[in-house]
Amino acid sequence: MIAGAISAGIFLIAVISQLLLHGLSPRTALTIGVSMLLVSLGLIELALWDGSLAIFLAGTLAGGLAAGLAFMGGIATINLIAEPEHRAQVVAAFLACAFAGLTIPSVSVGLASQSIGTKDATLYCAIIIGALATVALTAIRRGKDINEGPQA
Repeated sequence: MIAGAISAGIFLIAVISQLLLHGLSPRTALTIGVSMLLVSLGLIELALWDGSLAIFLAGTLAGGLAAGLAFMGGIATINLIAEPEHRAQVVAAFLACAFAGLTIPSVSVGLASQSIGTKDATLYCAIIIGALATVALTAIRRGKDINEGPQA
């Protein structure tokens, strides 16, 4: 029950962050979202190795904020740059990638846990996701600014 409540909390925080921060530009939302993903990974890994529920909950809070802002910023960017006649296809591709990004690490950690243990499996996964997030953050910061106002 506690694990389910924590999982639900991530999504609740994601929704609340979108409602409260909807005025951010897509680029700012993405920058904060990906940065918070890195914070979340660090806190959750620390909590798993330390056994601290408080640190784990802080990591969950950061993860919910990361998910909400990254998703909001990604969809807003699509709405700004995709041609109207292709927008649905681009959103579908975005969602497929997002769901793959949620599924592949979960399944990978589950499989790897059987042979190397849960702590090592989550650590290796966090390192890979952290490296990918760092690349994404660099690309976001270097990318061209979309000269539209804040997302509605």
